[in-house]
Amino acid sequence: MVYKDYRVREETDKTIWNMDDAILRTIHELKIAFITYMHLGDLENSYWIARQIRMEIESKLKENEQKELENKLKKLEEKRKDALIDKNDLTKRSNFYLTLENFYISLNRYMKKYGFFFREFEDLGGL
Repeated sequence: MVYKDYRVREETDKTIWNMDDAILRTIHELKIAFITYMHLGDLENSYWIARQIRMEIESKLKENEQKELENKLKKLEEKRKDALIDKNDLTKRSNFYLTLENFYISLNRYMKKYGFFFREFEDLGGL
């Protein structure tokens, strides 16, 4: 977190910073869970965690970025359904994996852009 001044004048300022910490901690835990499930090959749980990450960051995105993620999510959902219908088809499972991985990469790019990682670029003032 970027604290411009550790001597906070108002209790509300402390609350805002504490909320930032809680949101970032939640996102961090979701990212760890996503990576763990992907490593284990559990695409279904990875899928739901990616959706949760999207819900956590969506309010920071511009409208066109929200629509872009929504379209990617629809494509991901199609690949997921294909993989669930025919669980023995490795090609469908592989397509689901790659689409899920690309969706997660997009989420990470937006998190970096809006300062969820390093407080750089467009959002220097906190979440």
